[in-house]
Amino acid sequence: NILTYGTNDNLTRGQMAVVLSKSFSIQPVVPTGIFTDVSASDMFAPYIEAIYLKGITSGCSISPKMFCPTGFVTNSQMSVFVYRAWKENNSSLELYNPSVQTYSDVPVTHWTFQYFETLSKEGVKWYCYLNNMCPENNIKRSEISHIINFILSK
Repeated sequence: NILTYGTNDNLTRGQMAVVLSKSFSIQPVVPTGIFTDVSASDMFAPYIEAIYLKGITSGCSISPKMFCPTGFVTNSQMSVFVYRAWKENNSSLELYNPSVQTYSDVPVTHWTFQYFETLSKEGVKWYCYLNNMCPENNIKRSEISHIINFILSK
């Protein structure tokens, strides 16, 4: 029986909560059932609630309050999650707002423009092809590994 990492698998929101918690030393909490779709016995619940309490996520729905743990994380969402988690350990990290875009498919009007630009300015870059971010594409497990490794080695 061979175990695999699933390098090209899409990252789920539940997995993302664990990755961010463990990478940025955000301690899991005793779950209280904040989200209607995450039971307190769910293996991801302590991590999901921990990143929620730190303001890294607000979930995928406000009413009803849901997290969507099996949903996939897009590049746009990950740029926000990574920035917020990194800021927990690096209070000097500030959102960057240049007048010119780095990525041809993330214009200054895009809702995650500042997050992508801040990460890029700090040297954190991943592309779907050439100079494009493909902001609505799902992020792969290998890509989040690369991003976290780069940040933690800075």
